[in-house]
Amino acid sequence: MTVQTIVKDDKEKKLEKELSEEDYYKLFSKVIERIFETLKPPFHTHIYQHLLTIFEKAVISLALKKTNSNQVKASKLLGISRNTLRDRMKRYDLS
Repeated sequence: MTVQTIVKDDKEKKLEKELSEEDYYKLFSKVIERIFETLKPPFHTHIYQHLLTIFEKAVISLALKKTNSNQVKASKLLGISRNTLRDRMKRYDLS
């Protein structure tokens, strides 16, 4: 077994276990830092709203994908009402 294989196996094991809030914080911080480094107008202001919008669209899209576009299951998974889900789907053109 090579060192690369051991390292790869360790990384996969880390991904398999449940991530903590601190793990998510570190992961999101790295992603957001990269975004901040590449921001260009018109997104050099109102960054908070811009990131929330992108995050919401991504989370809803993935929830729909995971539930095979079942809106009832996706809304339960996300902890939002079906009406809110449908509103966001329309807003982000995720039909």
